[in-house]
Amino acid sequence: MIKFLFGKAGSGKSHIGEAASRLYGIHFHEADQDLPEAFRQAIAAGGGVTEKMRQEYLVVMIATLQRLASEHHNLCVSQALFRDRMRLQILEAVPAVEFVWVDAPDDVLWARLEARGGHIASRPYAQMVNRLFEIPTVPHAKFVNDDNAVRFAEQMKQIFGSRTEG
Repeated sequence: MIKFLFGKAGSGKSHIGEAASRLYGIHFHEADQDLPEAFRQAIAAGGGVTEKMRQEYLVVMIATLQRLASEHHNLCVSQALFRDRMRLQILEAVPAVEFVWVDAPDDVLWARLEARGGHIASRPYAQMVNRLFEIPTVPHAKFVNDDNAVRFAEQMKQIFGSRTEG
């Protein structure tokens, strides 16, 4: 099982991946850890990420995904993946990937962005790039992360539990 969590900044991708690791023993990888230094600097400066940077990062992300998939039976990766063509390229390179679109209402997104500290993307940067998010065309499940604890638990079991139990 390879689950790839994607969605807007502040939607809770990392939180869900960490919960999947804790609850179901799934190996979780936050792909922001693999951002090349020039990409990180552009984000920290508030913009200026080029298409060349995106493509270089995509190559790194695919290689990391392939390596981790060979090392772990159950894997969950998170990264915003704002562009649908990047999702398509990942699916072409790693056909076993199951995408999960993590979505949250705007008021919840903004509250999370306001509350988080020490993240690579500032709130103003996240708000700017969230407007660039493209609705997915790749096959995907959808995880509505709206701070409803009951819905959260149900979706965790539906998306992660059935494939890892037994």
